Amino acid sequence: MAPIALGNLRTTVKDLVLGGYRIPKDTEVMTMHIIPSLSDEFKDAEKFIPDRYLRSADDEYSYKNAHAFASLPFGFGPRSCIGKRLANLELEIALTKIMRNFKMSWPHEDMKFDATLIYGITDPLKIRVEPVKE
Repeated sequence: MAPIALGNLRTTVKDLVLGGYRIPKDTEVMTMHIIPSLSDEFKDAEKFIPDRYLRSADDEYSYKNAHAFASLPFGFGPRSCIGKRLANLELEIALTKIMRNFKMSWPHEDMKFDATLIYGITDPLKIRVEPVKE
């Protein structure tokens, strides 16, 4: 929904044709991750619907209905993020522990986002966290 980096910048190492455009060698090309993330490629792109990222989902929100390269948070190919697997594993472990031990809620208005060098929320994060009673 809100990629942490707005895009990736690469310099072409040879003349190439990209999307029907001739790009000369040594040209800086930038991909903007935020644009496809919020495009009509995704149904209700502006809404947070976690089920759209489940591989088992087969409904109208399934990621299978979007272009395979519409969202690449870690890049793709030989220049993709070397820490992708470690980052995903750390996130899964942390989220599992948090969800197991805490009840979280957001009793405030929707977050506002802004783009500077990286993309993030502009207001303080005021999430309510309460221990789960066993």
